Amino acid sequence: RSTAWGRYLALVRVLETRYPETLTQVVGNFPAKHGPRRRSMSLEEIESMEVDADAELLRVLRQDTICRRLASLAMRPFSCDFGTKVGESKTITLLEQFPHNRLLRRIKRLWPMSLELPTLSEAKTYYRRGQSSVLPDAVSINKKHTNVEHYSFRISLVLPAYHEKGGHILKKLSSALEAARDPSEVEVVVVNAGGCSDLDELLSLTDEDHGCGRVSIYSFEGGGGRGPCLNYGATQSTGRILTFCHSDTTLPCDWDK
Repeated sequence: RSTAWGRYLALVRVLETRYPETLTQVVGNFPAKHGPRRRSMSLEEIESMEVDADAELLRVLRQDTICRRLASLAMRPFSCDFGTKVGESKTITLLEQFPHNRLLRRIKRLWPMSLELPTLSEAKTYYRRGQSSVLPDAVSINKKHTNVEHYSFRISLVLPAYHEKGGHILKKLSSALEAARDPSEVEVVVVNAGGCSDLDELLSLTDEDHGCGRVSIYSFEGGGGRGPCLNYGATQSTGRILTFCHSDTTLPCDWDK
């Protein structure tokens, strides 16, 4: 198991590689022997740079699970026998060991904000960052559906399938759409983890009888069980709300309310 310092160094490497904007650097006048002289930054420029870096670091802590996990482990208290009597130990944090470390101090200050849930208004207007370039094996779209401002659909219904028959899944999804208040706002994402047959039958869910907004079928060969399969389906979804369902699940009436 890595130490808290090891987790911190791993976090720094990730930030330097993926998110260099999170790390602040104060530029000043340097002697000629260190290279060309550069203009000193004003106090206002430094403060603006630090505000921008804090905003980017907060975004990373909220959205990047690897960085958030590394930061959590780096800030976690640990036992240390340095500076104590033989056979004794004390519990400290990395920040207590290095109180002048700027990154550790920023993480401690920003951490409570990274755990805050967005307001309903922010959640409704949150714009999904980036779009997947993976093309589905098959797709059918209800032409009556009109896109909303930020999300293509209100709900993405993600369903993993392994050695399933299309007819069985079609029966379950038909019941789910019949129980929905507005099936045109529902996007169905089926993830074929292997061994499935006749999945093209699901494309009929966008007809007038069912009224589903869109049906997309993807193949997933990553293995690992349902978890990775569901995560893959989530990355292909375009709905504001993710709903995970299995082929043996029966959804209640007005489940999309």
